[in-house]
Amino acid sequence: IVTAISEDSVISFSVRSLLDPKSPNHILNNPLIEADVTFLEGKHKYNVLKSAKIISSPYTMSDSLEKLATISLLQEATRTLLYEEEQILMFDCLKQCLEGLKNTNNSVYHIALKYLFKILKISGNELELGGCVFCNSKKEIKGLSFADGGLVCKNCIDEKFYSDIPLENIMLFRKCM
Repeated sequence: IVTAISEDSVISFSVRSLLDPKSPNHILNNPLIEADVTFLEGKHKYNVLKSAKIISSPYTMSDSLEKLATISLLQEATRTLLYEEEQILMFDCLKQCLEGLKNTNNSVYHIALKYLFKILKISGNELELGGCVFCNSKKEIKGLSFADGGLVCKNCIDEKFYSDIPLENIMLFRKCM
């Protein structure tokens, strides 16, 4: 049984010879494959795959270890951090991230960070990045607290629990949200 995310639902279906490397269907065993699928008609307990045409595969980006690691991160984050309904909401963002990975020769970390911030937002754990979570000051931000839900300024920070965050990282976090 294969589970797939589509634009409007999460579907499960049966695939014959999925684990047989000689089968034309074995490619569907890889995560994050984009495919156009058709199902056999008739009454079955599950949808049964009739044919699948691969539209794209992120594993064609095997030229970069960073890209492969980011693909793995996107897949695991989607699978383990989100409920099915939330996975559907992330469908377009996931496609955009995979397309971005394919088209960049630069650092891929901003793509992963943007996706993870989107997961935080969808799951109801969005970070406050507009100012200090305690006093709302936008000046002299010194740290990020996941426990408190966002940025902390110089006046509110408890040095034992937070570390300095460079200004460029704060700007990157804001851009990602």
